[in-house]
Amino acid sequence: MSSVSATIRVLRLLLAASVLVPALVFGAIAVNRHATTLREATESVNKTTRIFQEHALKVLETHELVLDRIAGRITGLDNEAIRQSPEINDFLRRLDEPRDQIASLWIIGADGQPISASIPWNSSVRARRGDDFLAQVDGDAGTYIGKSYKGLTTGTEAFSISRRRVAVDGSFAGTIHLAVSTTYFRNFFQSAAPDPSHLAMLLREDGEILATDIPPEQAGDAAVAVAAEWATSALSRQPGFWPWTAGTDHVERLMRAAKVGSFPIYVAYGIDKQTALAPWYDDLKLYGGIGFAASLSLCLVTLLALRHARQEAVMIQQLDRALQQGEKSQSALHQALKMEAVGQLTGGIAHDFNNLLTVIAGNLALLQARFASDEKSAPWMAAAQRAADRAAKLTAQLLAFARKQQLVAEPVDLNRIVAGMSGLIRSAVGGTATVETALGKDLWAANGDISQIELVILNLAINARDALGDRGRIRIETANTTEPAPTRPEDPPAGDHVVVSVIDTGDGIPPHVLNRVFEPFFTTKEVGKGSGLGLPQVLGVAQQLGGGVRILSVPGEGTEVRVYLPRAFDPVAPEVDETLPRLLHVPRKRTATILVVDDEEDVRRLTGAALRQAGHEVVELDGGRATLDWLEREGYQANLLVLDFAMPDMDGAELAKRVRQKRPAMPILFVTGFADAAALSAEAKPGDILRKPFLTDELLARVDRVLGSAVQPA
Repeated sequence: MSSVSATIRVLRLLLAASVLVPALVFGAIAVNRHATTLREATESVNKTTRIFQEHALKVLETHELVLDRIAGRITGLDNEAIRQSPEINDFLRRLDEPRDQIASLWIIGADGQPISASIPWNSSVRARRGDDFLAQVDGDAGTYIGKSYKGLTTGTEAFSISRRRVAVDGSFAGTIHLAVSTTYFRNFFQSAAPDPSHLAMLLREDGEILATDIPPEQAGDAAVAVAAEWATSALSRQPGFWPWTAGTDHVERLMRAAKVGSFPIYVAYGIDKQTALAPWYDDLKLYGGIGFAASLSLCLVTLLALRHARQEAVMIQQLDRALQQGEKSQSALHQALKMEAVGQLTGGIAHDFNNLLTVIAGNLALLQARFASDEKSAPWMAAAQRAADRAAKLTAQLLAFARKQQLVAEPVDLNRIVAGMSGLIRSAVGGTATVETALGKDLWAANGDISQIELVILNLAINARDALGDRGRIRIETANTTEPAPTRPEDPPAGDHVVVSVIDTGDGIPPHVLNRVFEPFFTTKEVGKGSGLGLPQVLGVAQQLGGGVRILSVPGEGTEVRVYLPRAFDPVAPEVDETLPRLLHVPRKRTATILVVDDEEDVRRLTGAALRQAGHEVVELDGGRATLDWLEREGYQANLLVLDFAMPDMDGAELAKRVRQKRPAMPILFVTGFADAAALSAEAKPGDILRKPFLTDELLARVDRVLGSAVQPA
């Protein structure tokens, strides 16, 4: 009997344990997952807010440049001259057309009446004397951000940016008015935000809401009241992260506000806390089901408790690993979507910079040639040229990060590239580091772009030097490798690759920094010493060539960066010593009739001037439709098209396709700073593409080469 009682007591203890132990485990997991889920939601809010902040800053800076261009165009003109000038209207229209974020551009007189605009308007419409106009009447309010309004002419929801205009006698002459489309911001908020229950807005320092992510059909919805309540709260103008409960719907939200540069504007973004915790509730159901199953099994098979407990432990471990893998996949997807949005924005900005740099660098080259003997001017022009070169390098990094740079992929010998760069690398890292190379034997050919690979290796060597401190060793290795399926977004795809590794003996990278090294603009260097685009550029080049990047680092033991390029099965071409002529001394081998097609007037004029200087007959055309009209009229009698790619009415690839339908052998040289690689590669060989910004001699040499290889019509 006593043995039976003892057995009953043991069974009771096991029964209690089978209930209590799973309950305790379930509670601990629930608490831990709750904290982790909130932390991930907070990080998501912070990252998304930074994206909105950077985007708004770039848009407003672009708008300031537009206002500068308008002010420069009408300097010295009185209101009547502006009103009577169709060229001013056309100038405003061309500034407005390529920018979705601009609803309209206006030049307003001192009486508040429009005198010129980028769109047609009814002169009988009464003046809209908004706060953007009134703020400039009594004094210069600078670049003033006005309230949101609905345009009397366009019916478009917008907010205004104004700048004061002054007459020759110093009196108030009116304003320059830029209407910013709130629909543009709403669409960007909705596409870039990772959570469907978000609240995003752009607002002034006084709490005036300029744009939100609320669709027009929900204008009467409670969401509008919530947005208004946040805009009037003190938290909306205190940069940082805040848990905030709206009195309108009593929903707690995780909110963050951030000031947009020096502008009197804030961006705010937040998500519903309950929605953020939805994954945690799902985990509760899952783990609760698992705990109940385990408890029931223990109650039914008490005598086999140990065996079943071990089996359940194995099952739970496998399930936990599967859940973690699913979370990693979801995180990778969110990161990829976010990087794509930033890439699109970055690529567009780089395109505009390349157009500006083309004009700057080209005119500097003309000035240097003209004033070569002026010893006083030479240092200033040289300094300006160095600054333009640095800006060109930065835009190249932006394009590589945005995956928008056309690379010349061909079989290359990494051993030859590394050996040829050894002197340059030693010079770049200086005397503080010892540079070693270990070139792999029987190395496969790799599919790559020589100039971009050289830039990647040089960037990694300089990063390694910065990590060494006073002394250390840098080792560059090459090897063949066969990689398995990738586990991280930056890993190379499965298959044969050739890898070049840059290894340093520095302090290594802490884990929390290692997880962010591929984020654009993230840097641990001091302000002014790093753009935060080095490693994103390396990753962009590798992935565009079909490879990937892997970083191995242990704090205190150094870092190894491996760049993987896909194996090429075609032979490597022999080395060719081909140098490009410098300055403005490209010999003219032939003259030709050349059409210069570009929607940027300054770029078009500079290109045309350089070609005329070389003796060519040049026709400058603004856009694809004007080019087709000219060719039809002249019977397609032109020797060469020098063609921009990104144009508003018809891109360069489409124009080239339509021209070659009429004249298949027409030589075309694409001059571009930003292009869809797939669209451009279908219409052009690598030698028929010239990147902006370019030197004038590069243009002339490339034109001469294309003309020399073309078959001209009889």
